[in-house]
Amino acid sequence: MTDYTNTKGSFWIWEVRERQLNEVWLIDPNSNYISNNYGWFGGGSIGPTPLSTIDRLDFTAQTVSVSSAKLSVARQALAATSGGGFGWFAGGFPAISTIDRLDFSAQTVSVSPAQLSSSRGYLAATAGGGYGWFGGGTPAISTIDRLDFSAQTVSVSPAKLSVVKINLAATSGGGYGWFGGGTPTTSTIDRLDFTAQTVSISPAQLSAARSRLVATSGGGYGWFGGGFTSASVSTIDRLDFTAQTVSVSPAQLSAARQLLAATSGGGYGWFGGGSPSGSTIDRLNFTAQTVSVSPAQLSSARGSLAATGSS
Repeated sequence: MTDYTNTKGSFWIWEVRERQLNEVWLIDPNSNYISNNYGWFGGGSIGPTPLSTIDRLDFTAQTVSVSSAKLSVARQALAATSGGGFGWFAGGFPAISTIDRLDFSAQTVSVSPAQLSSSRGYLAATAGGGYGWFGGGTPAISTIDRLDFSAQTVSVSPAKLSVVKINLAATSGGGYGWFGGGTPTTSTIDRLDFTAQTVSISPAQLSAARSRLVATSGGGYGWFGGGFTSASVSTIDRLDFTAQTVSVSPAQLSAARQLLAATSGGGYGWFGGGSPSGSTIDRLNFTAQTVSVSPAQLSSARGSLAATGSS
């Protein structure tokens, strides 16, 4: 498969973009090239109380600060992705259709004129092909909405998930989007073709049927972590985008948890919060397939939150 970690030599534009998406092409932020220095963990709940807080994780220093930006409304069970130089936090519970746009540099949030096609929470999001993609959610649907970052408009994609589901996870890589797990409890991974706007069921399956999990990508792979089977789990599955196979990573989360959030940056994956309610952030080394507990912690112990990285 393609070695996305290689940063030496000459590259086609699409190869540069793939390395950027896999967050291994990290350039001095004072240069004119892309950098990805922060992760943003937004919303969630402490017990039944939803939050509007956004925490900013410094990937390099491994510290967390509470951003001056807040979500437009307190919410949990939302989804987030990034694109066009902004972060996009959408949906949530109680069921809403609002999409908030986070300006990474200014640390401000504005309500986007774009809205999801229906109010829903417990959905999943990823980005690819120049768009954001929001799939599933409750009330249980198979709909995938496509967000145009530039125009700030949403259209219902002709692509649909293979079954209606909630509590799923999504990431992107290899030119596709990957929606895995969910309720009804399943191990299925759907592959979304960004260009054709079609979905096929991947031959890859999660190592166990589970919901309330999370996903991110890095090092040329997708990583699906945590979740719920008959109890919370600490398992991390590694998805090979090219071979469409899944292997159980020797890396495990520091504790079994569900309803957590994940993003990637600085050459690592970051898994934060979750239930049982915690403020812990685990750092996944993509190459070594090991997990360490980051000295950074969320500003409060919470679950049902969402995360994305600066782009």
